[in-house]
Amino acid sequence: NFSDHVNLTLSKASKAAHCFWKYISRFQTMKTSEILNLFNSLVISVLLYNAEIWYPWISKKDAYRLESFHTQNLKRILGVGIHTSSVAVLIELDQLPINYQVVLNFTKFIRKIKESRTDWRIFLSLQNMGCKWIQFWKDSMSELHLNDILEQHLANDSLSASFFHNVSKSLTSKVEADLLLQASKLSSLSFFTEVKKCSKLEDYLDFDILKKNKKLLTKFRCGDHKLFIRSGSWQKIERNERWCRFCNSHALEDEWHVTFECSTFHSKREELFQKISISNPTVLLTPLDRPKILSLIFQDVQLALELSKMLKQIFDLLECWSKEGNGLRSPVPLMNLFIYCSIYL
Repeated sequence: NFSDHVNLTLSKASKAAHCFWKYISRFQTMKTSEILNLFNSLVISVLLYNAEIWYPWISKKDAYRLESFHTQNLKRILGVGIHTSSVAVLIELDQLPINYQVVLNFTKFIRKIKESRTDWRIFLSLQNMGCKWIQFWKDSMSELHLNDILEQHLANDSLSASFFHNVSKSLTSKVEADLLLQASKLSSLSFFTEVKKCSKLEDYLDFDILKKNKKLLTKFRCGDHKLFIRSGSWQKIERNERWCRFCNSHALEDEWHVTFECSTFHSKREELFQKISISNPTVLLTPLDRPKILSLIFQDVQLALELSKMLKQIFDLLECWSKEGNGLRSPVPLMNLFIYCSIYL
């Protein structure tokens, strides 16, 4: 039973995370890639210290606790709420779940064992003993469809460098495909899956802009907002009835509509589109090009900053409506709409 060890490990990792956030919070424009590198080096290294030895023996409950600790900190790095989909966060930050990180660590450990002839002989002798530790390795290889190749290498008493490379490559590809598949099945991530086609760290996350502006962009992309397409589900309103409360178009109040169609934000949209036209004169600003336009926005620091200003007005307006109890279901009275728009637009 490794529960006590997991408790101790989580305690040490939590202390490391506390120190990490204490100093990182002082930097308002630090690149997300740099924060991730520091987090993995200073916190995850503590969490997964010698995990290739003890992780195969822990319970599913303890494995879940480790994963929760990981995703909670990733959400903080990304600047989204705790209820944001963990799948979206992992894809957006291009990070592996804890269990797959352990598999990679395990692979590196096996490679190190191979360097010692004695250790390698001991490892081979464990193959037929029904050891849970070895079974974890075999199950991981089977999941990556590398079991046959593994058996061939073990039969020849060797594991080549190309095999370890294949493990890393296959694992990364599998995780990316699995996460994208999971995201496609979540209605809350329908917009996210349209703008995110592969697992990678987006350019906008390393832009030299304030953290608060970057948070607006990540919340918008990952579905951490109160647009009716999301908040309507909390009240069990049919998806096709979540009409825009900003205008009378009877269009769905989703990310695409408020960004590209809603008449209430026409002036801000025109300012944004004008800057897009200047920086990318060949781009056609048509509904069919919306994914391409968003892609351009998130690759250009000035365009991303302009979009964040537009999103701040939208989110602030939604927050005001929520606090005043105007109801997330029914449209806001026209007089209130006029007042709010005159303040925020």
